[in-house]
Amino acid sequence: MGLLCIIVLSFTMTVICRKKWLETLPLSTFVIMLLTYTMGGVNLLDKLWLLKWGILLGCVVILFLFARRNGFKDIKIEEKISAGLLMFAVISIGMSLILSSHLVMEWDDLNHWGITVKQMFYIDAIPNGQNAISGFNDYPPIGSLFIYWFLSDFNEFRENLIFPIYYFGILICLTPFFKRIPDGKNKICKQITAFLICILLPGAFACTAVVNLKIDSFVAVLFMFIVISLLEIVWREDKLCFWDALVMFSALSVMVLTKSVGIYLSIIATIPLLIFVFSLRNKKYIAMCAIGTVIQSIFYFSWKLFCYKYGNTSYISAEFGKIQKMDYLRTMKAVLVQMPWFLYPVLFYTAGMLLLALYLKKDKISEKGKYVLLLAAGCIDLTISLFCRSDYLNSWFEALVDDKSKEYITKHYIYYFCRQPINFQYEENIAYEMSALECIMLITIIMLLICCMAEGRKYRKYLIVQSVLLIGFVIYVTGHLTMYRYMFSESESAVLAAYSRYLMMYLGGFAGGNFYLLYCWWIKEEGKNKFLISGLLLGGTIFLSNIPFTYMAVFQYHEGYFAFLSDHRKWVINVVESIEQEIEEPENGIWIAGEDDSWWLMNEARYHFAPSKGFCDTWVLSRTSEEELTEILEKADEEGKIKYLAVDMSEEFSEENQKKLNKILEYYHLEEKSDPIVCIYKL
Repeated sequence: MGLLCIIVLSFTMTVICRKKWLETLPLSTFVIMLLTYTMGGVNLLDKLWLLKWGILLGCVVILFLFARRNGFKDIKIEEKISAGLLMFAVISIGMSLILSSHLVMEWDDLNHWGITVKQMFYIDAIPNGQNAISGFNDYPPIGSLFIYWFLSDFNEFRENLIFPIYYFGILICLTPFFKRIPDGKNKICKQITAFLICILLPGAFACTAVVNLKIDSFVAVLFMFIVISLLEIVWREDKLCFWDALVMFSALSVMVLTKSVGIYLSIIATIPLLIFVFSLRNKKYIAMCAIGTVIQSIFYFSWKLFCYKYGNTSYISAEFGKIQKMDYLRTMKAVLVQMPWFLYPVLFYTAGMLLLALYLKKDKISEKGKYVLLLAAGCIDLTISLFCRSDYLNSWFEALVDDKSKEYITKHYIYYFCRQPINFQYEENIAYEMSALECIMLITIIMLLICCMAEGRKYRKYLIVQSVLLIGFVIYVTGHLTMYRYMFSESESAVLAAYSRYLMMYLGGFAGGNFYLLYCWWIKEEGKNKFLISGLLLGGTIFLSNIPFTYMAVFQYHEGYFAFLSDHRKWVINVVESIEQEIEEPENGIWIAGEDDSWWLMNEARYHFAPSKGFCDTWVLSRTSEEELTEILEKADEEGKIKYLAVDMSEEFSEENQKKLNKILEYYHLEEKSDPIVCIYKL
């Protein structure tokens, strides 16, 4: 019923607004996400079925009235369907079938993204500070609520639907590419090629959506959708349609509710839009944008009020408040001091490319001159790329002293900015990759190409928007690195600095927006420039799509790494079932393990115990001295919440750990048990 609501609502918008069906799908999805969030914010998720029936019946009534007034023939269903819509449906159905075998097994999914969805399903509410299982319950919940919208149709929790639903949300944000696929039998070659590009695009900007539920993938493609909408508005130059403003601000409102960084991405996209609108000096346009900005602000602060009311917090939000204003300036200074020498010319070159495009007098350059200019810029980009991949940068990094200081973290970040693939994680599976620096080089060459090929002077405002986005990226990187330097511990920062998915959230949208304009030109192009554009577009798509990783992850999901997790999951389920057979309140127990497993089992057990919270704590014997163990036992005894102990029996205890376990059993006057899976001691 959830999917039916989206389809019917989008079709109703199609009829009333006289749009193609594919054009209305994003807005209908965003509206439903915001309505679901609103109901969750006022604790009415258990009445979500009323909203669904209201949408269906309301749309039926509207369509009936429209048909009665204009005639049923005026609906013209066949004109609403396009080649892009059919291809979107094919990919959606195909990926749903493939991803229906995927299970929630990633650490972050078990700790938050998956377990929050499961808890929502059982309690019919947004988990709050009193009952939340996840430790990150101040993360904006709209991604989880989107999955809940579909799962709430069922009486039982359907884990096999989580990944297809999430991937459907990814594809919704990529509909601008599907929308541009040409209709007509005489364009079959471009239709097939465009279809292949649309299949590859999620691998370019959201490849880990097929293996985990981290919201980063959705943030990347949603920011891309916003940038595309912004560039389309600016490209038209002379007006702002109400429909475009509605779509833009609906997407921005969803963005502020996806992740904490969403408010920053939303502001960065809103600023150039406001600059463009104010330049038109139209009071109606200014009023529309002012209202939209207020609405997205209300959604953002509503979540902050929810967190304040229910005590939703995490250690990240607590530590973020400790960052001082001067820390950002210190970080910028550290970057300028610690950067390797060759990055300074790269910075000047990037700025020069932007200025060249901005002040390019196209009418004074011959067609041959334009090709020479593009070839020269491409050669410089390639040279920079090869230099970043050379042994020199490795030698520079290896010469650093691994002292985990703030200076080391800065250099560590710079190194991975030049070398780390921007296609999220699992880099060991990638045969080729593109770093953040190389991605920016690609963006500059696309910008220059667009400015050389565009007709008229419309590209000036487009470049102003691009300049704001580039400045926004600099601020984003500064803030990102500041968090690593002043918020996390040095050891944790060194690990996080190697994760490229945070950069991809911004660069995915930025690169995707430019990529989209190039894609649109390729669809329309019939002249002499089509081979140049086709080559750059198809080559860039294949290069960015990371085919070796993306499709290996899809078709070999249960092999290797995931096979190990799958076996581990079966063992955890046996542990959970054994505990549930003997214990009525599993959340009042302690998990005792000999060795540290980075909280894997505790997170997995909580996911399978949900909506119960599962173990209230984990005791790792190898990381606990006998003195600390005594303090832990006395503290637990004072609180009086422990009802049982569950001892991990999957690995043989060392002599030292066995002594510690015996000490625990003696403290509670328990006799030692023997079991191949888990020993349960009731207190």
